[in-house]
Amino acid sequence: MGHAFRFLHSGDFDLQQPLTGLADVPEALRPLLVDAPFTAAQRVFDVAIRERVDFIVLSGNLLDIDQAGPRSVAFLIEQFTRMNENDIGVYWAGGVTDPPQQWPGAARLPKNVNLFPAYQVEEFTHFREDKPIASVRGRSWQGPTAPLDPLAPDFDRLFTVAVSYGQTEISPLLHKPVNYWALGGSPHRTTHGDSLRTVHYPGSPQGRKPQHAGAHGCSLVHVESDGKTRVQLIPTDAVRFQTEDISMDPTAPVADQRRPFLERVKDLRTESDDRPLLVSWEMRLSGTPTLAQREKVSAEMLTWLRNEFGGSRVPLWSIGVECASGLLNPGWMTEDTMLGEFLRAIEKACHDDDQPLDLSTFVPTRHQQSSLASIAQIGTGMDKQTLLREAALLGAQLLGADERGPARILS
Repeated sequence: MGHAFRFLHSGDFDLQQPLTGLADVPEALRPLLVDAPFTAAQRVFDVAIRERVDFIVLSGNLLDIDQAGPRSVAFLIEQFTRMNENDIGVYWAGGVTDPPQQWPGAARLPKNVNLFPAYQVEEFTHFREDKPIASVRGRSWQGPTAPLDPLAPDFDRLFTVAVSYGQTEISPLLHKPVNYWALGGSPHRTTHGDSLRTVHYPGSPQGRKPQHAGAHGCSLVHVESDGKTRVQLIPTDAVRFQTEDISMDPTAPVADQRRPFLERVKDLRTESDDRPLLVSWEMRLSGTPTLAQREKVSAEMLTWLRNEFGGSRVPLWSIGVECASGLLNPGWMTEDTMLGEFLRAIEKACHDDDQPLDLSTFVPTRHQQSSLASIAQIGTGMDKQTLLREAALLGAQLLGADERGPARILS
């Protein structure tokens, strides 16, 4: 039987990377958003002290040494020193942006920090007092094609943690004599395997854009004496992105229109532990509102939400309010008209989702090298579906569909 212990797994701090996808942010919120990556990273180290972990494993991309500047380097040295003062070891595998050879020589790391090289696997035995409790094997990022297999020991020994950076095929790792693969390189938290063989990406401690919705944090790993692990999310995000769907009747009295928003805001504040929120709202309107009606309702609701909640003690800032696509009559697609031909083309593109949507041929030659050309390349999935349905609604309205009576969703 081994020893029960706990360690912390984190990575992808990306201290140099600001929050994006925001507009019209009030002045009072800006300092909080600027400091959010640092605040979230500091909370990771606060958790390590509070939970009295034995060690921390960091799986890459803590900072971009070229872009982050002296503040980020000084910040990490300060946090590592705190860990040293609390007798917490640090095992750090560099990623794409923080390779060990680029760490400035003048910024000496405290003695408790072990920065793995990229050219070979290095192994450390972590002791609690004079008793070995874990073997920590690591290697910094070598490139996208470098296999992770060499990180596995030749046979089972102590509880083994393998630390590295990069996306990889998961299944082969689960058959290696490694109890816990501590990997980095994903902004999202994912876990594979079971309590005896675990592959884990903790995600970033702080979401950076509206697509990174939900809680972000670090992973507290509980290791039992029989070697079984349990991975616990500890939220550390300084602000949290949320995406919310609301159903509403645009013909109802204003108080009734606002009620579902009020109820959801109350729940969000409870769930977020008084954490500032950045919310993207999507309304699903009953009836058959025109594009102009949808835009009017969206603008009015966004103004009210920002005025009502954006300046509160714990702000909830609404990034935007969008209406889900309107309703289209499938009968229109059978017409021998421009409208019918247009909707048939849209439907074909919607159901052919494995093909990207390339609109670059419609970009004028003089704009081929501009940002306009880049946004004309639409991938697959939800982005493509949303764009096509919005195009169907707008095109149908321009072709006179508003005068043709009610309908239902185009599928």
